Amino acid sequence: MTPQAVLRIDGLNLSVGGKSLFEGLSFAIRPTGMTAVMGPVGTGKSSLLKWCAAPIDGGPYDAAVMAAEYAGAPLAVANAPGFVPQNAIRTLTDGVHHLAKMEEADPALICVDEPTAHLAPDEAAHILRRLADMARERSIVLVSHNQSHVASFADRVLLLAGGTLQEDSPAQRFFVSPSSDAGRQFIQTGGATLAPVGAPRNALRSDLRRTPDGLRINAGADDQSGGVRWAIDDTLGLYRVDDGECLSKGELQDLAATGVSGVIMIDAETPPNLEHCAEIGILGIWIPMQKTATPSTNDSTLICAECRRLLDAKQRIVVIGDRSTQRAECLIAAQMVHFGVPADRAAGFAQTLVGDAPLRMETEQLLWDLELAQDLAEEGISRKQRRGKRPTRRQGTAKGAIATF
Repeated sequence: MTPQAVLRIDGLNLSVGGKSLFEGLSFAIRPTGMTAVMGPVGTGKSSLLKWCAAPIDGGPYDAAVMAAEYAGAPLAVANAPGFVPQNAIRTLTDGVHHLAKMEEADPALICVDEPTAHLAPDEAAHILRRLADMARERSIVLVSHNQSHVASFADRVLLLAGGTLQEDSPAQRFFVSPSSDAGRQFIQTGGATLAPVGAPRNALRSDLRRTPDGLRINAGADDQSGGVRWAIDDTLGLYRVDDGECLSKGELQDLAATGVSGVIMIDAETPPNLEHCAEIGILGIWIPMQKTATPSTNDSTLICAECRRLLDAKQRIVVIGDRSTQRAECLIAAQMVHFGVPADRAAGFAQTLVGDAPLRMETEQLLWDLELAQDLAEEGISRKQRRGKRPTRRQGTAKGAIATF
């Protein structure tokens, strides 16, 4: 354990009484100062403190952790922080007594669960000042729902919600400028709308679905490199040509010089420059599609699966789009949904690519259809069972197969 942490937990999965509270929870507590653990009611804050004070796997606890260290040694029942449980302090006298006992035992870390919940304001201030004095020589972890108490006395805030750590920030910064949506919700309402731990993705509302870990969406409208508007990391992007124009050999050479290894072209006719791809050593993929057509869900799934295969092989792919259609933007947004980005966020990103023109209704419908198809596939629902799940509409389809040169 590094000198910067008196308690370090890495990758904790914790269930209590059969209810999953945390998955992959990791945090570190500094050697001195007061850290407030906050979060919506029912998050598992008290259970977490109890487990840290008695780190066992059994009884009500079902725990698995990658690493847990306290005071320079493995966290264990015989090597654990001091603990003042919830409801132990009901009067000021109780508080003074319990904190005096903790000081006498002199642990490197004291966990205190809701010490002011039953106290009058002046009594609560007395206990908090005492804890702040104690935190000069050791570390104090405090569970509290009282934002004014935490803002006045704590040094740091750990915000727990949705089964994981949402924020680890200096207390003053947290209450002025939280860095997460969960933090902003919590400060305003005392709650946070997040997916329950262990809930299958396909059972969640779109607003509760998170972008998959490790997938970086480039939201900046001006994030360009060599004329390419990168959408997913720097591996999938958009390159625009004028309406009716084809990608020239010079443009292909310029793209190849920036590290682009493949181009996807969408057109009803065979683009005349495919032969240049082989000469330059760049992969050319042609998707024949009528100018006004929107691909079907099945066609889009096949196209996205092929594109994903290339991206997984470390290819850098650019979709060629003209300014009069939204086919390239549609394909990029569909690829995002294929990777697990919620359909509404993919549609919002497609709108940033399109610019001032409204996103086509057919494009938005396709993205929702793709998301639904993936959800149903995860549930193992057969094609027959899918009928009647939602109103269907006539969709355009890509003509012919994908051609790769």
